[in-house]
Amino acid sequence: MTGKIVWILGAGFSQSLGAPLLRELFSQAQLDRVLGRYGNVFNSVVDLESLRSITRLYSAGAYEIGHAGAVQTQWRHAEQFLERLDIAADNGIERQRLALFCDAINQHEHETNRYGKDLFGDMLGLYDSDCFRTVHLLALKLLAAECCAFLEDANPDYEIWSPYRRWAELLTPQDTVLTFNYDRVPDILSAFGKIHIPVPSELLAPQVGQRTTHHAASNATVLKLHGCVTWIDEGAEQGPPKIVRAATLDQFRGGGVANVAALHCERKAQLAIATPGPTKQRRVDRIESTTPLTGDAEAGLNWLWQSAQAAIERADAIVVLGYSLPPTDAYTRAWLLRHIKTGVSNIKNGFDGAHRSLPIHIVLGPDIDSPPIFRLASLFENIRGTQVRRARLWVEDFLSAFDRDELAARA
Repeated sequence: MTGKIVWILGAGFSQSLGAPLLRELFSQAQLDRVLGRYGNVFNSVVDLESLRSITRLYSAGAYEIGHAGAVQTQWRHAEQFLERLDIAADNGIERQRLALFCDAINQHEHETNRYGKDLFGDMLGLYDSDCFRTVHLLALKLLAAECCAFLEDANPDYEIWSPYRRWAELLTPQDTVLTFNYDRVPDILSAFGKIHIPVPSELLAPQVGQRTTHHAASNATVLKLHGCVTWIDEGAEQGPPKIVRAATLDQFRGGGVANVAALHCERKAQLAIATPGPTKQRRVDRIESTTPLTGDAEAGLNWLWQSAQAAIERADAIVVLGYSLPPTDAYTRAWLLRHIKTGVSNIKNGFDGAHRSLPIHIVLGPDIDSPPIFRLASLFENIRGTQVRRARLWVEDFLSAFDRDELAARA
């Protein structure tokens, strides 16, 4: 028995290939890596001092500064940092809080002779939404660059890629891959397996249990729920989204920069990546019609989430690879648990006449009693009808050894 398998990928999926984990983003080491790869690109589109300000702000809020008083730690990791910046663009109170925190950082750094220039120059003194929209856009561009840099000059024929090539080759048309990563690892692996990676403009409105009409019968589907660094939203500023591949647009294809298209976006609305925050929720929630995409109909990330919902609710097994369902991503947590619960109910009600449990495999490392793994297992075990299995393996170990038939086998 092979069955319909849903694979859920997080940052840990690509870790052995050199991808940064959530806790490693916006570090000085990552900034140095990015400037080494894309210094010329950034020189032409952003002020490098502003990029350094992003790293300084993130580090000060994540690791505390002695002079910040009661403010202290502001965020636990990069996604929470990005969410705060997104909120600050919409919310005056949050803007003031962050601006005051920046003032505290500047004062501390001047007193300790740590850095000679204020964060973002005089821009934050304005306390306005435009300033924080600019800061958020800069942070998103830096995030995109950090998710691109490790794949520059990557050679998938190298031994380090062998577990991933095996996984790609074993994917079947019944498989759906849901990735929360922004990188191009699935795109590279498509050369070794029959993988279809649709952008929203290629999808039709999915119904439960149905494939989209653009899905070839011989391909597994990869759904990039948080978008991708190589996608661009061509929709109007206030109009419906229209997410397409940058490689299809002359300004990116002609310049040879399609793989780093996100770095060239002049407006936040052009970026087709969704980090936790109000902007992501607006992108994903915009379901205005259940009719097929035609003409000027919406072609946003919401359609990928609709397709993912259909896959989860008909899954015979779910495999979580390197994804811890971060506590700060409340939207995704509620969405995923809700549709797993529906899927379990579908199994009990007998789409196929059988009464079985839903196997969920968690692959986050060999310490299966660590807090992240224990928490994730507990979330899934709270859904009656699931059968949670924790693998004592790193992702690359699991990809080297898994047996498809065993994944969907139920006790």
